[in-house]
Amino acid sequence: MILTCLAGALCLLAASGVLGASVPNPPTAAPAATPTAAGAASLLGEAGVDAAAVQLPPEPLNPGIDPAELEIRLVPLTRTELAALAVRWQAIVKQKSEEVVTAQIALARSDGASVKQERDRLARLAAERRVLVDRFLVVLDGLEAKGAD
Repeated sequence: MILTCLAGALCLLAASGVLGASVPNPPTAAPAATPTAAGAASLLGEAGVDAAAVQLPPEPLNPGIDPAELEIRLVPLTRTELAALAVRWQAIVKQKSEEVVTAQIALARSDGASVKQERDRLARLAAERRVLVDRFLVVLDGLEAKGAD
């Protein structure tokens, strides 16, 4: 099920411009939560665990972590810890997505003198979001490897 949800999430990300485009098209609606992240939240809910209450080491939450290092740091984590980590990474990606949307609106409202500056800012934020999404997908892969569905 996670693979199906992940494929759906990738399609949503591609459609929203996160994957492949240097400057994404403005969204027509607020981005929906990925089904895999919702599954992580559901897994925590079934266990009666609040994601914020789960103690996690700080390294896997570092947005600047190398994906290979992140993958290694996921190995000792339990399913519950990985589910909590996925929920937190979803929040990290959501926050960056909100910044991208704000930049898209600023670009749409900008005048001739500030268009280039706003476009550059939007491209930088979109690239940062792509990096965060890559790390989020590493976490989801780790969760799947531990047997989450």
